[in-house]
Amino acid sequence: METSYAVSGEVKAMSESFAMVEPVIEGISAAVNNLKAAADQSRLEVGEAVQWQMAIAVLSIAFLVLGGGFFIGRSVSGPFRS
Repeated sequence: METSYAVSGEVKAMSESFAMVEPVIEGISAAVNNLKAAADQSRLEVGEAVQWQMAIAVLSIAFLVLGGGFFIGRSVSGPFRS
């Protein structure tokens, strides 16, 4: 019976200790969740910006290649017309 009382007292002490620390753990957990949400939002914004930049770069390169091909084609076909 005494062992039961001793274990009960230890469990009660551990419970009280955890009760004091629990609000701190909850606060840290909430802060981490807020940081994760902000990081996810930032990741999405950066992803969209990079996607637009890549699309503009691909279109720019395509127009440069088309322009270069046009001028090279004109310079090559010039002697054939003469």
